[in-house]
Amino acid sequence: MATLRFTANEDFKHGPVTFEAGNTYTAEKYGLTEAEVSAFWDAGWAEVEGWDKAPARQPTGVTVRAQDTTHKQGA
Repeated sequence: MATLRFTANEDFKHGPVTFEAGNTYTAEKYGLTEAEVSAFWDAGWAEVEGWDKAPARQPTGVTVRAQDTTHKQGA
């Protein structure tokens, strides 16, 4: 698998890590999945190397795309 690199468009926090605008990061180094990086891209927070330009950031009216869900029904 190719290295997944992204550049933060703005400062944002994910878990204990703060990604700073203008800096480039490698997903593998931070234990990030492609789905997590895709969420950053979808929100307009980061540009991903080799992907189209990220959509414009929209603080309101964002559509949430479920990547994976698990449901457990009580006994």
